[in-house]
Amino acid sequence: DSGLGEAFEAAMKNPDEINVIDWKPYGPSAGALASFLSTGIKQDGKLIGVFCTQMPPESKPIDAAEADAASAKAAAAMAVAEEFYKTGSGTCSPTLSDTVWEVSLEQVGRLSYQFEKAQTEFALLASGNSQTWMGNAAAALQAHQGYITAEAASPTLVEAMVAFKKGWDSFRSTDASRQLALQVAYITLNEHPAGSKDQLDVAPGNEEYHVAHKQFHPQYRDILYERNYYDIFMLDL
Repeated sequence: DSGLGEAFEAAMKNPDEINVIDWKPYGPSAGALASFLSTGIKQDGKLIGVFCTQMPPESKPIDAAEADAASAKAAAAMAVAEEFYKTGSGTCSPTLSDTVWEVSLEQVGRLSYQFEKAQTEFALLASGNSQTWMGNAAAALQAHQGYITAEAASPTLVEAMVAFKKGWDSFRSTDASRQLALQVAYITLNEHPAGSKDQLDVAPGNEEYHVAHKQFHPQYRDILYERNYYDIFMLDL
């Protein structure tokens, strides 16, 4: 019951199409809005998996009504902050959960871009050029549909899917033990700070999964950065 789940189901039903899942809150991203594009991965005409990309929240176009709602929310937050500054007390909680803390650290790196984007959006709305802006957003979606079409047709994607599947199956005896061991290897013991865990190309060990990760992770990380995706998924059937 998530956008990613809908993307998977849509690709299973229509593996030869680019399926677009519209924006809605996504739990693993701490409830942030997320949109997904998905399509099937085929080997010799047989469906073997699903390729899916998660679009970043800041790529979602907004209209004037949404901008007004966002402005009202920002004004309310500023009022709370102002009251705290005046009285030294307020309703803001200084305690963050581990999930919110990690997501916030990742988002800090985007602040400069977000401020610039907010200024651009305000200027577009104020100048009456919002329709042009929305047209550009539609063109960007079309471009991303072209990107995922190209990636799905690449032999590299099939090679990666097969290699990761083989590595996963041989890594441990059960799905639960595989998941736990790989989370420990690539997240818990990852020396890179929160928000930069993707910088780890390979964890220690000579298992087939690590070999596949070393070969394909850098390639798809480059694609993620180049296309400005929030995340990339290869989903087994």
